[in-house]
Amino acid sequence: MRRIHLLLPLVVLVYLMVSGRSLMMAAIYAFLAAIAVSFVRKETRIKAMDMLRGLEQTAYAILIVAVPCATAGLIIGIIVQTGIGLKFTDFILSLASGSLLLSLIAVMVACIILGMGMPTVSAYIMVAILMAPALTQLDLYVLSVHLFIFYFALLSFVTPPVALASYAAAALARTSATATGVHAFKLTLPGFLIPFAFAYNPALVMNGAWHEVIWVTTSCAIGVYAIAGTVVGMHLRRSTGLERAVAFGAALLLITPEHLTDLLGLAVFAALMFWQQRRPEDAPVAGSEPLQNPELQHGE
Repeated sequence: MRRIHLLLPLVVLVYLMVSGRSLMMAAIYAFLAAIAVSFVRKETRIKAMDMLRGLEQTAYAILIVAVPCATAGLIIGIIVQTGIGLKFTDFILSLASGSLLLSLIAVMVACIILGMGMPTVSAYIMVAILMAPALTQLDLYVLSVHLFIFYFALLSFVTPPVALASYAAAALARTSATATGVHAFKLTLPGFLIPFAFAYNPALVMNGAWHEVIWVTTSCAIGVYAIAGTVVGMHLRRSTGLERAVAFGAALLLITPEHLTDLLGLAVFAALMFWQQRRPEDAPVAGSEPLQNPELQHGE
């Protein structure tokens, strides 16, 4: 509580962005606020040498973000200037040959590429213009289409090789940028399945009877929990390799938009939870190592 005043620059940053100021201006004001609030207490006061060291560390840290931004900008610039983006709709539809799943996978890859290194609004506008027409021609619910492309445009921030959010986190934590990006991708893996659920079952976006909406939302939520536990190796208890495989299968059944598969997935996952609850705590759990990466070591 003696250092709670140091949160004020974060409040300033968020407030200025929400109120419509540019990101650059919001960052400058937050930087000035960070200096000002440090003088509230003697133990948090920034000395001249501390400020110089902070500026030096910032110069090194920004390289991890600036290089991927520049690379992504080249890709986006080529797409915009050549007009190739306007051909995406016909190309995706012809490539998928009318298959909804193949079309969704193709659009997913394109959205991740187009969303690289772009702010949220810009990424969404880009993919909405280029990708949404391809999916709407497949008679998908419009809101499901836009949520699908919006999710994957933003998941580009944690999808290597241009995982800007991961690289920014790596710069702050002084860890390997590549290892952090791979780790972030694993942790967000459930997020890559939810957009497909949006596309296949509009009830998940409140388009349907109330009982259908409740059923689909509940089954998908349990499915996300199951696959998240699979990724990190923990459900009710530390999961074995076999238990993680069973949970992954149950998650796929739960997210698949069919009542039969939902019931089967619920039965399998409930049996798994019952088994974990009854299993002795000191039972061997070979193959249950939690998700970790030895390269993610904090710098000196």
